[in-house]
Amino acid sequence: MDSHPNQLPGFVFREPDDKGDVKMLADIRGHGWHVVGVPDDDEGPGFAYTVGMFVRTLQPEILMMGVPVEPAHRILNAIGEYLMEGDIIVPEQRYPDFVDGREVIFRLIHPTQYREYLGCANWFYRHLGRPFPAFQCFWPDAQGRFPHEAEFDPRFAGRQIDLSLPLS
Repeated sequence: MDSHPNQLPGFVFREPDDKGDVKMLADIRGHGWHVVGVPDDDEGPGFAYTVGMFVRTLQPEILMMGVPVEPAHRILNAIGEYLMEGDIIVPEQRYPDFVDGREVIFRLIHPTQYREYLGCANWFYRHLGRPFPAFQCFWPDAQGRFPHEAEFDPRFAGRQIDLSLPLS
């Protein structure tokens, strides 16, 4: 039995393909969502994202990039708790409560980016019949500037690839 109600009429959980799916589905059923972490590698910065948030809250899945997996996991869990309490995320609005001493903003991820960055969520929502929404959570530099703003610290420019842009 699910601890958190399904908010998508007619949505049916998939059967797991492997042990990873079993864990993910158990987390979504018991906790409300699951966090997938992908560490930095030669191809780019690490990232972490939620799976199950949309089915539980009707709010987008959330991805955070350029932060080590463990702190990203904590931040995504804080955002998850916020959403599970019935709150909503508005794109481009600043949110001060998820990261100590810093604001974050959210932007809608372009669907062309889903395949590369949201694999487990794609698997989970495969039978939904329409795209699921997903936001990217952006963090600022030490001066509070975001990657898309003038004078953002160039040392961090490659840590947050803007997934709101379509693949070229």
